[in-house]
Amino acid sequence: MSVGTALRDARREQGLSAEALAERVPYSREMIQKVERGERKVAKDMRETLGRALDDPNLYLALAHEATGGVMTPPVLSVEQHRMVLKDLFLVELAEAKDALHKATRALIKTRTTDADREAVKAALIEVAEAVTAGENLLATMARTYKISLADLWDEHQERLVEAGYLEKRKRPASCL
Repeated sequence: MSVGTALRDARREQGLSAEALAERVPYSREMIQKVERGERKVAKDMRETLGRALDDPNLYLALAHEATGGVMTPPVLSVEQHRMVLKDLFLVELAEAKDALHKATRALIKTRTTDADREAVKAALIEVAEAVTAGENLLATMARTYKISLADLWDEHQERLVEAGYLEKRKRPASCL
């Protein structure tokens, strides 16, 4: 899903005109419409502001995909987006990732790896990527269904990582506060 499509869908789902959204963010109505039509990209310094203004899961995924060229950013899946379907898909993908990682254990503990070891690790990483994709789509769908702010959810998650010592505290830009 493109950023323009995700932006338009999120704006409309929230009952906002392009003009009303322009009152929330430092973008003009015209610029919002150009982004929605795919004529302009969202400026790097506006991604977080625009994302948090709408707090829409599909918009977050589309913004991340555009920002990284699709590297380590799962796409919005073209499957039934019902939470139960995605839950089952996630559990299947998670089990497959677990199995593939177990098969790659020998390669993970060796200091010198063979081509076969690297292939086992690559197969495991593909399974992990599939689980991450299913998980992100499950998060997005459930957040939307139950009206849970994905921004708040990730902020809370990051706070827990900071408390556990896995992450340094990050300061958000003043425009997002």
